[in-house]
Amino acid sequence: MAWPSAAAATSAARLAVPSLPPRLAMAVVTVGAALFGWAGVLLIDPSNEGLSDCWGVDGIFLVAAALGWAQGPGRRWRGLLCYGVGAAAGFLVGGSVAGAGLDWLILRIPGNAAAGLCYVVLSQRGRPAGSFIPRNAEEAFRLMLVILPAPMVGMALGAYPATGLGGSGDLHTDLWGLARQFSALAVTANVVIPFFFRSTWRPAGSRTRWWFIPVFLVVASGAVTVPRLLPELPLAWLFIVPAALAGLLFPVRAAALAGFALVMIFVMLPYQRFPGPIQDATISPEILADCMHGFLSNIALTIAVFRENLMCLRVEAADRARTERARHELLDGVIQSISHGLLLADPEGRVTISNDAAERLVGTAIPDRVSSQWARSAHLQAADVMRVLDTPSWEAVLKPRPQQRFRGEVVVDSPSTATRRVSLTSQMLTIGADRLSLILFRDITAAHQRQQELETFAGTVAHDLKGPLTAMVAWMEAADDEFETGAAASGQDMLERAREAVFRMQALIDDYLAYAVTRGGVLTLTEVPLALVVAEIVDVYAGDGEQSATSFEVDVPHVLHADAALTRQLMANIIGNGVKYARDGEAAYLRIRSVDDAPGWAQVQVADAGRGLEPGDEERIFAEFSRGTRDAGSVAGIGLGLALCHSIVTRHGGRIWAENNDWGGATFRFTMPTVEAAQP
Repeated sequence: MAWPSAAAATSAARLAVPSLPPRLAMAVVTVGAALFGWAGVLLIDPSNEGLSDCWGVDGIFLVAAALGWAQGPGRRWRGLLCYGVGAAAGFLVGGSVAGAGLDWLILRIPGNAAAGLCYVVLSQRGRPAGSFIPRNAEEAFRLMLVILPAPMVGMALGAYPATGLGGSGDLHTDLWGLARQFSALAVTANVVIPFFFRSTWRPAGSRTRWWFIPVFLVVASGAVTVPRLLPELPLAWLFIVPAALAGLLFPVRAAALAGFALVMIFVMLPYQRFPGPIQDATISPEILADCMHGFLSNIALTIAVFRENLMCLRVEAADRARTERARHELLDGVIQSISHGLLLADPEGRVTISNDAAERLVGTAIPDRVSSQWARSAHLQAADVMRVLDTPSWEAVLKPRPQQRFRGEVVVDSPSTATRRVSLTSQMLTIGADRLSLILFRDITAAHQRQQELETFAGTVAHDLKGPLTAMVAWMEAADDEFETGAAASGQDMLERAREAVFRMQALIDDYLAYAVTRGGVLTLTEVPLALVVAEIVDVYAGDGEQSATSFEVDVPHVLHADAALTRQLMANIIGNGVKYARDGEAAYLRIRSVDDAPGWAQVQVADAGRGLEPGDEERIFAEFSRGTRDAGSVAGIGLGLALCHSIVTRHGGRIWAENNDWGGATFRFTMPTVEAAQP
């Protein structure tokens, strides 16, 4: 996620837009031009070389140009024209009321309009359109610089009284006129414009507290009165103190109002008395005092802008800090929720990130540095040779080759946890100038055990199928020899024996397929009447020659909610097991019942009067390829029948167990869900 720079984000927040409706703004500009035109003409002072003591007409044209410029590229020139005409009309009316001639007033308009437009054009270069409030202290300083050419343009076009077109010809008069108009334009740009434009966002904490006002008034009063009470001391610099205080205490608009009030107070007060005739100096103290008024307004605005800009940065920094904390918490939550162990370390083993799963898999806390010594203390063993990881092996984990992934398996044989087999992968990540190793631990104990079981299963299948296949081949070869010698009857007998070997092999294959299906096939649950299933199986034994003497006692009223095919195989295996293990010379007897167990479950009982179970066989007989210790050699089978039963019952959520009964035989019990369990 890319983050904008603080300056860019703050600049966007500090954009300014017009705060007055266009018609009201036009009325204010027109009335203001009339008032300043009236006052400017009335306050022309012959004793001050014909300069006006309050000539703010160029400032009004500056406001008009700013409002017109803020209309945007599509309406800018129309806005400049409309506001300019309004300012000119007001100036003509006000000046005429004050007694000036219409021709004299008309000659003043181009210069004053050009001065205001000059400032607007220069101040807007490289800035968002219409943003006339500085966004930072640098822009506030730049604002003062772009004001300097504006009074010169105005004087060149005869904007000011006493100077005329191109200046008066007297250097002192021209400098004094430029100083006064610089001050008027600076005051307008610094403390008047903020009332016509507002920031699009105001930072929290920028409001004015009530006690700021009396503090400012006391300081301002002292700055005005003390220099006049002590004229022999150089205390003119005290004027800066209330301006700076206004910027420190107030938001931009309030600071502008305070700065405007200070300037008006200094304008209305007479000049301080200075030793010597001021007319004899080219740059008189009065010229410097008038220039100071402009800088005074800029001081208040610059400090206020800097203060609000700092608040913007603080708020933005706090927002970013909260966002970063949220991102770190989210990232940490994701990392901790991963079931695989994760560890991020540099090539020296210094840990940057780790999760709880890594500690659980390793069986010990993850230290700040995972060295080869730590790997030995954590009992990490190479799975291929079952020895503790040495330093080169661990170095290969911490420093995998670029663009390659290290893969390996380790055995965790820690005394504090069960032995685990863990897959370990590591790859190099480049983050900036840092190179880190991402190490993942994945528990493959169950997968490895399953793989071992599959290998054992495959070996058993190959071994068990080899016997019938070898017998079939041998009997067929023997039959071929008998047929060559003309002993057809003997050859036919040998072919029959070969067919029996094929049947045995087919039965083995069926058992293995059934075992594989019960371990991973999809269950199709339906209503299974237990009585019908048992009746089908019992009927088979009733018509089967040697086993036709087998007797059954059946009482199974329950309807199961189970897979019909697997339920039939389950009952067939258990009933067949009872018949197969009947006592020598005795007919088999089985009692098959079903009774209620927990709500929604039935317990099925199959009790026989056969040979019973040897001590310790009660659980072992349900394992794959496991048979009773007493009859393993005398009764045919591969030890999968009861394992199939265990798998079927377990997949249905039930349990199965066996025990000896009072008849000396064995009783097999298992639980299965009934139809009631499937009801909502």
